[in-house]
Amino acid sequence: MKISFFILFLIISTCFYAQSYSVKGIITNESNQQVEAVTCILRNVEDSIPVKTIITDKLGEFSFTNLPNGSYKLILQHMAYEKLEQIIKVENNDIEIPPFVLTSLSKELNEVVVSAERPVVKAEEGKLIYDVPMLIKNKVVSNAFESLQNVPSVIGSGDDIQLIGSSGFTILINGQLTSMTKEQLISFLKTIPASRVANIEIMYSAPPQYNIRGAAINVVLKDQEAGAPTLMGEGNAEYNQAHYASYKMRGNLIYTKPSFNADLTIGIGESKGWGESHMYAKHHFDSHVYDITQNNKSLSDSKDFNTRLGLGYTFKNKDKITFSYTGNYEDIDSNPESKTVFLQDQNPYTAITSKSNKIGNRYLHNAKVEYNSHKEFKAGIDYTFFNDPATEKYYDSNGSVAQTSFKTSTEQRINSLKLFANHAITVSKEWKLSYGGNFSYSKNNNRYDYYKNPENVIVDSINNTKQKEQSASIFAGLSKTFGKLSAQASISGNYFRASIDIMGKEKTLWNDFQPFVNANITYMHNPKRILQLSFSSDINYPPYWALSSDIFKINAYSSAQGNPELKFSRVYKTQLNFIMNQKYVLGGYYEYNPDHYIQLPYQSQDKLENMFQMVNLDYSKQYGIFFVVPFKVKNIWDASANIVLIRQEQKDDNFYDVPYIKSINSFVLQLRNTVNISSKPNIKLDASGFYMNGAIQGIYDIKKMWNVTGGLKWTFFDNKAELMAQIQEILRSGARTKIDYMNQYNTMNIKANSPVFRLSFTYRFGNYKKQKVDEIDTSRYGR
Repeated sequence: MKISFFILFLIISTCFYAQSYSVKGIITNESNQQVEAVTCILRNVEDSIPVKTIITDKLGEFSFTNLPNGSYKLILQHMAYEKLEQIIKVENNDIEIPPFVLTSLSKELNEVVVSAERPVVKAEEGKLIYDVPMLIKNKVVSNAFESLQNVPSVIGSGDDIQLIGSSGFTILINGQLTSMTKEQLISFLKTIPASRVANIEIMYSAPPQYNIRGAAINVVLKDQEAGAPTLMGEGNAEYNQAHYASYKMRGNLIYTKPSFNADLTIGIGESKGWGESHMYAKHHFDSHVYDITQNNKSLSDSKDFNTRLGLGYTFKNKDKITFSYTGNYEDIDSNPESKTVFLQDQNPYTAITSKSNKIGNRYLHNAKVEYNSHKEFKAGIDYTFFNDPATEKYYDSNGSVAQTSFKTSTEQRINSLKLFANHAITVSKEWKLSYGGNFSYSKNNNRYDYYKNPENVIVDSINNTKQKEQSASIFAGLSKTFGKLSAQASISGNYFRASIDIMGKEKTLWNDFQPFVNANITYMHNPKRILQLSFSSDINYPPYWALSSDIFKINAYSSAQGNPELKFSRVYKTQLNFIMNQKYVLGGYYEYNPDHYIQLPYQSQDKLENMFQMVNLDYSKQYGIFFVVPFKVKNIWDASANIVLIRQEQKDDNFYDVPYIKSINSFVLQLRNTVNISSKPNIKLDASGFYMNGAIQGIYDIKKMWNVTGGLKWTFFDNKAELMAQIQEILRSGARTKIDYMNQYNTMNIKANSPVFRLSFTYRFGNYKKQKVDEIDTSRYGR
């Protein structure tokens, strides 16, 4: 049935096409700056009669609409640049032309100085589109993830990033969803050179053709097609010194020709981790009060290898097929140690030292094939294999007396497959209809073998689980521009089924069908005054590991346990943004999340144990307002400030014997600065600061957090080489939490592994080779 649906969908999709078409493009100069007020003339090739004439906007963009099939000559004219001409053929499809590069006239305009600032952000089709080359110019940035961290709508520090106005989001690469997790995608983005990122798009309500619902961040990589065969590349070496040293190396090669492109990225790294935290708890148990003090330390060694191979082929009719492979291998050896002291009614009770050694590997393989038709039809397949076998030996001792010892051998093996097909057509009066569907299947095997003696080779008990999930979704959406107002709306239906098999006992976790609504409205009073309103609804499903019934001992006092009864949660979001002068953003948002799931600790009333488990709340609410304020002082100081005012509310009437409702008013401040120390030599200072005034997570109170980072970047050798020196987390608060509610009391202080000294060197080679175009005699044309 599912195969028949996809075949029928593919047949129907290829039968629709528009009767009139559009030609869109963008014009830049030799410095890659967009050129405003270029006269764009479109003439028929046969009779040279002008068809349409338009002027490029402030973003250097132009668009001809309602064009019949035929051959046209496009003429670009501007008083400060040489005239450019090109033949364009419209054949049953809309055309989006690669950027035109105008050449400056070889003469001086006396006493005329033109100074323009490219816009930081533009609003288009429900998106906030940030110009990354402009955004990261002169900043201490070396890869795609660091580029993402510099987007004004993104806040956070380290690998913990948040999208302002949304509690969750999906990361897309070139508009497509992958089977990789958020953490795996962040690791992948760190291997992509910053120079390859063209735009970053923020969508608070992503249209369904992206095969997701809710908020999304789309990282758009530069189109690698060129007019002549070209080889270019980039190499990077990085050294980091925190408590221990680490290093990373990355190489990237790109080969392009008119119909084919290929890119290869390889990265390796080795690091030694360090962590320290302190906990104090007051536990009421068996008519006694226990004071528990715990010091935790951890050391780890890791080695990782990352690779990506991308291939693309463009047919003569502009259809394109692409293939990409992403691989990751990580070797981990961790050694946590805890010293826990128990007092019973203020009297010494016991002291236990817990040690463990975990050795494991992680393997990730992701392969993707995508077909893009010139008739706005897309189809693709995405496959991911993930495996993380590990062995852990655990020991508890009271002085020299051994108390508890065991060994576990665990493995999570995941196979995930995604299929998708989308089509868009233009119907009467420029209404655009999009429709499509996607299907996914995943199989997860969790193996848990227990050995009473760490030296045993024969297993004493087994607790294995198998999970299967199937999901199918279809959607239909409409979009239309009404003068200054543009709107997009869609409805989708999603069927989801999940089952779990625990040691031969199978049961259905979820078997559910849900409709979802998505809408975006944009009102452009003028390019400097834009309003955006969005709404989305979605369902979130818990991670695989959270649904197992396994129990993992952390130390003498704490353990982590799965929850097979965990439910999925719904999400409803709405957001209003006002964009002024194409750089300032004022926004307000509201998010309601029934059955929200989070991991929380609970001090058991049946035994002296602190148990961590993922549970469902009744609901979680979050709403607030935010300001994104970039500012610049000539060519000296470039800065961006984020101010977020937040209110959080969470309620759970079924949290063991501790029902609660909690709320907090808080705020977040973030400031990024770039100071031009010198133009020759090209040296820039980059400094940023982050402050959060607190938050809640269930019965947790998360205390104030802050972070300050600064660095220098020297660009030399004709802009091909960069040397960066940075001190990350010069001042950092660490993470402090507190639980003080009814009979639960716990404080935790996690020390920061900082400051971190970072030294990075990047070298780029190869240049884009502009294709030679034969000149056409136009001396007898025009007036």
